[in-house]
Amino acid sequence: MSRRLRYIGSNSGHSGFPTLYEDEEREPVMIGYDEFESMFTTFQHTAFRLETRRQYGSDAQTETYRRFVAGEDLGWDSDDDWSRNRREQSARGKRFERVRVMGSPPTTGQRYLLANAAEIGTGTGWNAALLAHRLGSANVTTVEVDAATAAAARHRLARAGYAPVTVVGDGERGHPPGAPFDRVLATCSVRRVPYARVEQCRPGGLVVAPWGPECGGEAVVKPTVRQDGAAGGTFVRSSAFMRLRGQRSVRPGSRGYLSAPWPADGAASTTSLSREELGGWVAMFALGVQLPRVFPLVERYPDGSYTLWLHDTAVTSWATADREPGRTEFAVVQSGPRRLWDEAERAWRWWDANGRPGVERFGLTVGPERCTVWLDAPDRPVPQAG
Repeated sequence: MSRRLRYIGSNSGHSGFPTLYEDEEREPVMIGYDEFESMFTTFQHTAFRLETRRQYGSDAQTETYRRFVAGEDLGWDSDDDWSRNRREQSARGKRFERVRVMGSPPTTGQRYLLANAAEIGTGTGWNAALLAHRLGSANVTTVEVDAATAAAARHRLARAGYAPVTVVGDGERGHPPGAPFDRVLATCSVRRVPYARVEQCRPGGLVVAPWGPECGGEAVVKPTVRQDGAAGGTFVRSSAFMRLRGQRSVRPGSRGYLSAPWPADGAASTTSLSREELGGWVAMFALGVQLPRVFPLVERYPDGSYTLWLHDTAVTSWATADREPGRTEFAVVQSGPRRLWDEAERAWRWWDANGRPGVERFGLTVGPERCTVWLDAPDRPVPQAG
């Protein structure tokens, strides 16, 4: 059951974790600063928050903020009591997470917050440190497109005693001077695996990447590079990573697809498929691999009903399905050269007829010109609509 909460306050310093809210429907309980500072030690459940601020006002008064703006060593003490406590509590399975919505480009205050967060194990450089620890720094190259992020990662790695090759560049192009590699690992998702990664990996090596179609759903794929220059392998588990910067889409709103007032030139029909059947992570993956250049949006209403929109990225076709509580048949309207709802139904029925396979039954072959998704074996390509 949802409750009404009133924001009390927080800051980004050591004492400001977590943010406090007051439940407006219950008698407030007042606590002192000592108890506030110990909350991460005592709380029993995972906490989560969404943050959209441009910066904390209190940050600008700190010495570390002055150093950050000046490009100097921030002097974080990663072995103080606060940091040690966070590591100990995290090792016990406790988690306190936040998602920060950043500006484009991020403000100075936001970049400072990222540098601060990174020191408690959430920032860039973590995977490079793990690889350097396992393989030795000389055997690891890490590529980061943002120069400030790369510099901060290089600093953190050095403080931890690691010195992998840290390159500022486009991960889509890889790093040809360091090739050939035995493994190429990505921690951002792609719609298409850049062939440069295959070219820069020796035969028998692995190109590991989170891969997801435009429609939604995502999984980690692990293709092995072959002697003929292609790479192929199966998906190993579902995932959810930020999209590679060069493959992010600009998606227009639903109303931009209508040529006239609703329902424009749309053709009406009905369906028995609901969003619940289509909207699971694996179902979206299975539909997405069959529906290239299609993405969904959901429009919700106060009474609990909603409209599921399907759009093509060419802005030529759209479809809607209206979900109303208690009904088993739903109104559909679709328009354009691609009948997107018909395509979605055929894709879902193909997935259902094949036993609703999980991501582990799918595989991917990466070649110079295209990536091909298959089911169970490379000679069984997944059918493509559109």
